[in-house]
This record gives sequence, C-alpha cells and structure tokens, in this order.
Amino acid sequence: MGEFVVAVVSVVIAAGSLSIAMLQYLLARQKSANEKERLTNLAERLRTAETAANAGVEAANLIVQRTKEPDATLAEVQNLARLTRGTLALLRDQLAAEERQIVSQQDVRQHYSSAAAAPDSDDS
Repeated sequence: MGEFVVAVVSVVIAAGSLSIAMLQYLLARQKSANEKERLTNLAERLRTAETAANAGVEAANLIVQRTKEPDATLAEVQNLARLTRGTLALLRDQLAAEERQIVSQQDVRQHYSSAAAAPDSDDS
C-alpha cells in the first residue's frame, strides 16, 4: 500500500511540474509576442517622427531658397514659416508623447517590481 501512495504522489508531482513548465513556456511566448509588437509600434512611431523632422528641414530650406529670390513676398515667406512652425510643433508633440509613454512604462515596471518585492502585511 505504501508503494502505491508513493507512486500516486510521484504522478501528482510530475503532473504539477509539467503544468508549471507549460505555463512558463506559454508566458515566455506571450512575452516574446508582446515585445515584438512593442518594437514594431516603436519603429512606426520613429518613422513618423523622422518624416515630420524631414518635412521641417524641407520647409526651412524652402524659406532659405525663396528669400534668395528678389520676387519673394513677405506674405509668402510668412506662410512658409508657419508651415515650418506647424511641422516642428508636430514633431515636438510626437517626441513629448514618446517621453510620456516611456515614463508610463517605467512607472508600471517600478510598481510591479516594488509590489513583488514587498511582503504581504495582512495581519488581520
């Protein structure tokens, strides 16, 4: 009878170990998929910011080139300056949004790491 109990306990332990291993595998796969999606989103946001920066440079170049021509009017140059200002404001806003997202991710990670490190203090 003792051998039977040992066998049953061994099977339960093996099943538990297998379950834990499968859970760890699934969690690792999910983490990998989340990381890949995060990097894809980051790459897209960086492309958008680069496009805005390039547009700002081109708009500034238009101002420089247009002011070299004698028939350039003040209104025309002002419109080009407004275009440049709007483009740079868009870039500034994109960069600020990226910074907020980084701070938010750091806050979440810090919260989870401090929650995991803090012992439960339920004395009730």
